[in-house]
Order: sequence, then C-alpha cells, then structure tokens
Amino acid sequence: MAGWFLGLFVPKGAFGPPDAAVRTAGALRGVLLLLIVLFPFELALPDFTTAWRHGLTSFYALAVALPLACLLLVAAAPPGERGWTARCAGRPLGSLGVAAAVVLAAVLATEDPANPFVGVITGLFFIVVLGLVLLVGYYHHFRAADGHPLLPALVAPWPVWAVALEDPSGPGALAVYGPAVITTCVSVWEITHLHRRGLPLTAGAPRA
Repeated sequence: MAGWFLGLFVPKGAFGPPDAAVRTAGALRGVLLLLIVLFPFELALPDFTTAWRHGLTSFYALAVALPLACLLLVAAAPPGERGWTARCAGRPLGSLGVAAAVVLAAVLATEDPANPFVGVITGLFFIVVLGLVLLVGYYHHFRAADGHPLLPALVAPWPVWAVALEDPSGPGALAVYGPAVITTCVSVWEITHLHRRGLPLTAGAPRA
C-alpha cells in the first residue's frame, strides 16, 4: 500500500528513458532540493522547525511553479499538439494535487486539538506521511518528467530560490544561494541540451 502511494510521485518514463546526462541533472537537482529543505543554513544537523518551514515554503513555490510551467508548455505547443500536451501535464498536476491534500491534512492535524493525546498521534502520523511524500516527491519534482521532458528543468529552480530568499543573510549565505545557483545553471543547461536534441519549448509533449 505504501509503495503504491509513494509510486504516485515517481515518474513512469512516459516519454521513454532520459539520456544519462539528463538523468544525472535530475538527480543533482533533487538532492540539492532535499538538502536545502532538510538542513539549516549553518550546515548543522537537521531540526524539525527548519525542515517544516523550508518544506512548506518550497511546496508553496512548487504549487505555483508547476501549473504555470504546464500552462507555458501548453501555450507554446503547436495548435495541433496542445490537447496532447495538456493531457500529459495532468500527470504531474495530479501528483501535486495528492501531495497538496497530504500537506493540508498535516497542517490541520498539527493545530491545537481538543484532545492533546489524539492530536499528537494524528499529527505524528501525518508528519511522517508528509515527510515521505516530500522526500519522494521533491526528488522527482512530482513526476514532472512524465508531464513534459522540459518540465523538470523549468520547475526545479523555483522551490530552491524560495527557500534561499526566505533567509537571505547570515553566515550561511553560501549554503543559501549555492544550491539555488547550481540548480538554475543545471536547468539552463538541460533546456539547452534538449533543444539541441530536437526538443525546443515550442515542440509540445513528445508522442511515445
């Protein structure tokens, strides 16, 4: 059951397996997002308060960036391919919708309950589920690769920059901006790489 649920956030290779360079770029971006969410900027051990704050900030950024990027790709596609591109975009949007329901449940569960004991148990359950969803979902950017091959590169920089700009100063400035700059550079490279391989932003989603 847990494997099936977490599988909702893992790409199924809808457009075939990516080449090794794109796969490496995606893994690097996923790891950087998880690191900046989990660790304080002072590079100390993870703490719940920081991870919770960073997790919500980055999720809100993804919740805005992913639909906007899907709209961009649909609008840029040739008229005859817009319907197909929109249907493909439904895959990551569905994954994001499930994650949004889990986030909402976790937020509500951690509010002051009438019964403190029940509140603690319920809150811990949803926090564990939310942690698993975000770990898997963030690494794969909520199945973005199944929506369009360019979608992960378009979406990835936004949650990292959202966290970085939340605490932009202090001794951990390099830890703040480093992952954001690296993620952006990797995404620009990937967009250029795929364009050279015949997949510009205006191509629409490929047909398997």
